[in-house]
Amino acid sequence: MKCSKCQFDNPDATNFCGKCGMPLTADARKTYGLADKAEVVYGDRLLPIGLAEGCTLQRDVKAGQVLSYDDVELPKGRLCDELRTWQENQYQTWKISEKCR
Repeated sequence: MKCSKCQFDNPDATNFCGKCGMPLTADARKTYGLADKAEVVYGDRLLPIGLAEGCTLQRDVKAGQVLSYDDVELPKGRLCDELRTWQENQYQTWKISEKCR
């Protein structure tokens, strides 16, 4: 199945492009992520599914594998990424203040 975004030729049973991560099927566009504890999300640098759109994969990942920020290149200049960074900084500040109590 050829990706409409990057023209990469993917195996037929693939839901997402193996090169750019673009959803290839209607089912893939309905995919939802799993929620996890903040300690896991920030500690493992997990990429929220809502921020994955427009990202470019930097390495091969298995189908269904959770993506981390290390797996992708973020598009430049997105407000959502700036807000996510601010959120993470707030979490780290809160975590440090909780340890001091």
